[in-house]
Amino acid sequence: MATPRSPSVEQLLSKNGIYDLLRWKTPAFSAAAFVLCNSVFYVVQFSGHTLLSLVAFVAAMHLMFTAVFAFVRKTVTKFQGGDWEHEVTEPFLFDEGAFTETCKQAIQSVNKALGFYHASLSHPNFAVSIMVAAGLYISAQLLRFFSTISLLWIACDAVFLWPIVYSQFKSQIDAHIQLLEAQIATIGRQLSAHIRGAANGKKNN
Repeated sequence: MATPRSPSVEQLLSKNGIYDLLRWKTPAFSAAAFVLCNSVFYVVQFSGHTLLSLVAFVAAMHLMFTAVFAFVRKTVTKFQGGDWEHEVTEPFLFDEGAFTETCKQAIQSVNKALGFYHASLSHPNFAVSIMVAAGLYISAQLLRFFSTISLLWIACDAVFLWPIVYSQFKSQIDAHIQLLEAQIATIGRQLSAHIRGAANGKKNN
C-alpha cells in the first residue's frame, strides 16, 4: 500500500503553496527553495551540464542511493530476525491545476506583449513606434552579454527577492516608478511634437 505524502508537500505543490513560497510565508521553505534554485543554476552554468543532463544525473543518484539504503535496511532487518516490508510511497507529482494556471498566465503575458508590439506597428503616432524600436534595440544590445541560463537565473532570483525588497521599500519604489512613468510620458510628448513639427515643415516647403 502506498504511503501518502506529508501535508506540507501537498500544500507546497498546490497553487497557493507556490505563491506562499515566493512570498516567504514560511521562511524556512522559501530559503531552502531559493538555495536549491541557485545551486541548480550554478551547476548548469559552470559545470558543463545542461538542465536535462543535471535532472537525469540527480535522478540517477537519488535512485541509486534509495536502492542502496533499502538493501542495507532489508539486510539489517533480516539479520536482526525481523520482517522487512518494502514501502511504496505515492509519486511526487505537481498540481495539474496550478501548472495549467501558470501556463495560462504565461500565455496571457506573451499575448499582451504581442498585442503591444502590433499596436506599436499600427500606431498613428510615429514617436511611439520609434520609442518601442529604440527600447528593443537597447534590450538586444544588453541581452548579448547574458546567456539564456543567466537570464533564467536572474529571473529566478528576482521572483524570490522582489517581494522582500518591495515590502521593505514600497513607498520609495512606487515613487520612483511614478517618476519614471512621468519622464517616459514627457519624452514621448516631446518626440511626438518634434516629429509633427518636422512633418509640418516639409508640407509647408
